[in-house]
Amino acid sequence: MPKMAEDDADAAVPEVAPIPVWLQRVILLLPFIGFLAILGYNASFWYRFARYKINFDHLDDGQCLINSVDYSTSVLKLKEYWYYPVLGTVGWPKSAWSNVPCYVNVTAFDSQGSEIHSGDEQSLVFFTYWQGWVPNLVTDTCSHLVPEEAEKGRFNCTFDFNKDYTHAIYVGSKEELPDYPLLFGMKAAGLTTCTLAPLLLLACCCYKGHLDRARTRFRLRTDFREAVAREPLGGGLPRGGPAVSYAPLLE
Repeated sequence: MPKMAEDDADAAVPEVAPIPVWLQRVILLLPFIGFLAILGYNASFWYRFARYKINFDHLDDGQCLINSVDYSTSVLKLKEYWYYPVLGTVGWPKSAWSNVPCYVNVTAFDSQGSEIHSGDEQSLVFFTYWQGWVPNLVTDTCSHLVPEEAEKGRFNCTFDFNKDYTHAIYVGSKEELPDYPLLFGMKAAGLTTCTLAPLLLLACCCYKGHLDRARTRFRLRTDFREAVAREPLGGGLPRGGPAVSYAPLLE
């Protein structure tokens, strides 16, 4: 009877299905996939820095005139809130701002007053709205900024005269604009420091541990061979006993 009870208990335990091979491979690849994702995220930050650096190096100061207060927006170009690290969080002057994109009819002139861009079609214009300690997200809109800038008549603006790198127009002279290359360079450097630097430190620690283990194995092999060389094979055995040699346990 007790044996039958044990058989019934064993039969009641359900069998656990093994993990599929493909799932095992996916689990093994997860660290590698995560590492590739981190690399891709860092690459996107450094690409943004390089793109803005090239674009701003080819911007020139000029003047612009808004022909109409009519404007349009796009879901592909949304308002962005930016701030410099540390300075922007403590309310330092001109360390935080809203970058407001609006499509307006604007005529652009170079520094000599020659017309470079006609206002027949709407162009992408970026307005910089400087923020204070408390962000103002109510009046940093196209409905407020476009009429306000149109009342000034001609105003300073920055754009690529040849339109080789960017077609956008920035309101304000180049010196008045936020330093986007500096901002995005700081963000890229901070991301790399927080993500890739720990991985590099971990790799260095693992490599150092590998070297320490290799030195330990080499020292043990050397000590074993020296001990074998000092003592003859079969030494110390009683007369008539079987001859036993050392086995290379650490080879």
